[in-house]
Amino acid sequence: MRKIFLVLTVLSLFSCSGHDTSLNQKIRGEGNRSLSLSAGPEEVWVGVPFTVELRMKGEKDDDVLFPAIEQDFLPEGLQLRECRVDDNLLTLTVAAEKSGAYAIPPLNVLFDNGSGGVELLTRPVEFEVVSLAGEGQEEMADITPALSIGFLTRGQIALAAGLIILMGLFLFWLLYWRRRVKVIPPEPVWTILEREIGLLQSDASLLEGEGDEFYDRSVSLVKKALDGVYGEKTGERTREEFMADLLHSSRYEGDLKAWFVAFFERADMVRFARTGFSRDTALRDLDEAVRFAHRAAEQARGEGEGKS
Repeated sequence: MRKIFLVLTVLSLFSCSGHDTSLNQKIRGEGNRSLSLSAGPEEVWVGVPFTVELRMKGEKDDDVLFPAIEQDFLPEGLQLRECRVDDNLLTLTVAAEKSGAYAIPPLNVLFDNGSGGVELLTRPVEFEVVSLAGEGQEEMADITPALSIGFLTRGQIALAAGLIILMGLFLFWLLYWRRRVKVIPPEPVWTILEREIGLLQSDASLLEGEGDEFYDRSVSLVKKALDGVYGEKTGERTREEFMADLLHSSRYEGDLKAWFVAFFERADMVRFARTGFSRDTALRDLDEAVRFAHRAAEQARGEGEGKS
């Protein structure tokens, strides 16, 4: 029975990533563990850097171990320009010495929570390299032009002097007109809210089961409405601090206050504690967040037009 479970697990991992190209891969593991690989550009030239980015998402208590990448990890013909690890992102920069088909070997990441390890493996990254030079002239070479030093003629001196004078006149004109440039007014808060509402409603993360990304966007929208329209300054205080003021404020109805409490607590549990979430509840949160932001935008628009 255990062997059958392992076989089904492996097949499910391959089925999750089977529709990706080798340049863009999504590898899912147990729980919330996953790898996202992106590479580019798709058209690679000899000597032009090619970048591979591997981003991981693990459980709360996971220690993530990236592989140690050296030059001998790459196949012959590829040069390792840079290998950088920033938090949960591994970045490889490579360059090809000649044209042809190449494949960067699979990258493995170990998620270790202290009681056991889970290893996820990407597929090889396959790409073609073409040459800008003609046949037989594909080797990477120094393209820096040779520096020629000699004496300037009178005509060259006059031309240089004229260019210097023109540059000085241009800088004077630029400084003169810069003082007359009008200050662009800031974007109205209702315009910002309407744009954020559109982005949240078009976000597909909820349909894909990415609850943390959905609640990141919805919390951002609600806080922008609270800060921009009602001046709550949520970014300067903890959740407990600004929630205490919301509950004691007479500006919000009782039903809205109850939703604030449940919404922010639910969002923190999904985003930080990595707990599961109900899609039906998330859809209701989406409706409430959009309704609240719409009301705030209309209030801000009315106040703005009243002042003008």
